[in-house]
This record gives sequence, structure tokens and C-alpha cells, in this order.
Amino acid sequence: MSMFDRLIEISEKYYKHLVVALLVIIFLGVGYILYKVFFVGKLFEESVSIKGGYIITIPKYNLTKQDYISLLSSLNYEYSIQETTDFFIIQTPTKNVSTFLNELEKRYGINTKSISIQEFNSSIGKYIFNQFYTLVTIAIFLVSTSIAIIYRKKEIFLTIFLSIVFDLLMVAIVLSLLQYPVSYMSLLGMLLIVGFAIDNNVVLATNMIKEREKSFAERAKMSLRVGILMELFVIYLALAALIFVDVTEIKEFALTLLIGNIADMIYYIFFNLSLFKYFESKHQQ
Repeated sequence: MSMFDRLIEISEKYYKHLVVALLVIIFLGVGYILYKVFFVGKLFEESVSIKGGYIITIPKYNLTKQDYISLLSSLNYEYSIQETTDFFIIQTPTKNVSTFLNELEKRYGINTKSISIQEFNSSIGKYIFNQFYTLVTIAIFLVSTSIAIIYRKKEIFLTIFLSIVFDLLMVAIVLSLLQYPVSYMSLLGMLLIVGFAIDNNVVLATNMIKEREKSFAERAKMSLRVGILMELFVIYLALAALIFVDVTEIKEFALTLLIGNIADMIYYIFFNLSLFKYFESKHQQ
């Protein structure tokens, strides 16, 4: 028995349990997000480009990451630091970095003219972030409405809509739990994830609805081979970017895609198939 056959057998045999598991996960996920928003005050850790502050790029001298950590801690700065091949990149929301630069020059004799400093305004950053957030919300609404109008079948609409909800919930929750500083790149990644969720699950839905003369397993296998291959290809690219690329924005984008595609593959294999099996069993009753 092939891997596809085993996966389909699990979804077909335990479809009721998997449908319940999907609903429980979504319920708990929505609960977690509401808790973070209303009781903690924010869902994500915001990057400096959104909440305001400075991004300081320092060429590698003879200093180690620990040297910078010790200096920043002694100044009571809130910060995050990333080490790349050629630079240290420090993000800090502090309003004044002159003390840090003076201490670098005083303690270690570093010429601060070689240091790149980018300043971000919190008002502009949050405005742009909110516009991106609105764009994602509008995209989900338009996509859901279009699917409902084009296919006019509740099974297709519900399975695709739930795939979008599940994928974005998982991305939001994982980024929140990791306390990963989020910028516009994460929202761009989420837009792309919406596209992947629609693409894969529309193919599965079309085969399930239009190829009813074939068995459930045959229809599922037709879609899984293409869908899983596409998901794995994106996952491999995202992993490569995370491992080999030193640019912070690309890493953030890649991490968002990685989480979203893993979530979509789980939904695609187990929950989506289980939903179609549930709908078919209802029709046969």
C-alpha cells in the first residue's frame, strides 16, 4: 500500500473524528487570538518597521554577538539582534541611539560612520501595517464571495473557506507563540498562502464533485499527487531561504510561507478529505 493509499484510508476511516478535530482546532485558535487581542493587547510582536525605532547595521569587526548583547543590556535597551555573514543587525524601539553609538566608539574604538542607521516612525509604520491587514481581510472576503458565486455548492465553498481560515489561523498562532517580530512581509506571505489554499483545494473539490462515478479513494489520489508535490516544493524553497539567506525580510517571508504551507498540507490531506467524505455520507443517507 502506497503512502497516498494510507493517507486516504485514514481520512476515509476516521472522517468523523477528523471533522470534529478540525472544528475544535479552529475554535481553540479563534479563542487564543481573541485572548491575545483583548487581554494581552496584541497578537504579534511588531517589528521596528511597524512600532517605530531604529535598525542598526554594523559591519563585523572583532566584536562578537555577546559583546553587543552585553552593551545593549547595560544601557537597558529593548532590542533584538541578528548575526549574518558580514553584519550584525540590531533592532531597537529606543528613541535615541546616540548613547549606544557613543559607547561603541568609546569602549571598542569603532568608527560609527561605517554604521548604517534606519529610523522608522511608529505612526507611519502602523498605518501601512493596518492597510496591509485591511487588504488581507478584503482578499479573503472577495475570494470567499467569488467561490460561492462560481461554484454554488456549499461543500466546495465550505471546504475552501475553512482551508483559508485554518491556514491563516495556524500562521498567526505560530508566529505569536514564537514571539517573532512581524512586519509587512508576513502579511504579504499570508496573501500568497490564501492563493495556495484556494488553488490546491479547488482542484480537490472539482475532482470530488465532478468525478463521482469513481471511488472516493480514486478521486482523492488524483488530487493528492499534484497538491502534495506543490506543497512540498514551496516548503523546500522556504527552508532553503531560511537556511541560506541572511536578509531579515526574506527570512520572515519564508517563515510565513513555511508555516502556512505545512498547515495547508495537513488540512489538504486530512481535514479536506474528511469533510468531503462527511458530505458524501450525508447525501447517501
